[in-house]
Amino acid sequence: MNKPKVSVIMITYDHENYIEEAINGVLMQECDFDVEFIIVNDHSPDNTERIILEILKNHPNSSWIKYIMQKKNLGIRPNSIFALKKCQGKYIALCEGDDYWTDPLKLQKQVDFLENNIEVSLCFHNCEVLFDGLESKSTNNNRGLKVLTENRKYESIEVLEQWLIPTASVVFRTSSLSERFYNYISKYEKFMYWDIVLFLTVAEHGILYGFSDALSVYRRHAGGLTSVDASIDFDKKYAAHLEGIIRVFGKKYKKSVVAVLGKLYFSLALYSINNGNIRDSIISLIKTLVYDPKIMFIYLKNKI
Repeated sequence: MNKPKVSVIMITYDHENYIEEAINGVLMQECDFDVEFIIVNDHSPDNTERIILEILKNHPNSSWIKYIMQKKNLGIRPNSIFALKKCQGKYIALCEGDDYWTDPLKLQKQVDFLENNIEVSLCFHNCEVLFDGLESKSTNNNRGLKVLTENRKYESIEVLEQWLIPTASVVFRTSSLSERFYNYISKYEKFMYWDIVLFLTVAEHGILYGFSDALSVYRRHAGGLTSVDASIDFDKKYAAHLEGIIRVFGKKYKKSVVAVLGKLYFSLALYSINNGNIRDSIISLIKTLVYDPKIMFIYLKNKI
């Protein structure tokens, strides 16, 4: 096999209900270049591996696949980094094991665009959003993902301020990662969304371009955060993630991040005060003063 033009990464864990559809979405691609399809199973305890092995045995395009089963569970971020370092292609495409591609020409369209627009480092597109267990889909609907209404370039600040890029829609230049990304991601282990760090890093090397066509499906699972304690835990982790963005990328995104951090820490302070946790409330209040003291003053003014 020649050196592939595109490396497709699929990380998977406990995806026995979805993995076949995800893999078939990649293997159905019609393209005039070589593809390596790297599937990294993060030591799933379910039937994910059995399904993958069946596809390897029977699918006519199974020669694309390089399958790796981790000896132990690493977690999403380390497993993703592991997979990225295996890529040999000029371009990298992403599709996690519970999402899937719907257009057989998706890769061809995006690679052709990147080949003809050397100033673009990453291109992406709309997706359809599907709740697990429901058949209805709608394009980037009001469930969080921003709808791309036209083909155009996007600023990296938009990636940070809005849920803009569906992970399974991305194709980017491998050269835009280099060691810088790996240094970033290893400097700060509290990053909550490794893909956001990836997109911001790639954006340092060129333009981000989005297409309004919906060429993939993003699957949202039912459930999620159902308790106050779970929501507070999420806020803590998200605050640490945003602090990491400032620490790693510097002033570029500081203004946007600081506004969110002030609100997060003030919310955490009120929660800690109401629950009698003096130490946490003091820490959160201090951080509120650091990031956005106006929030505290407005709150106190309204209480007086």
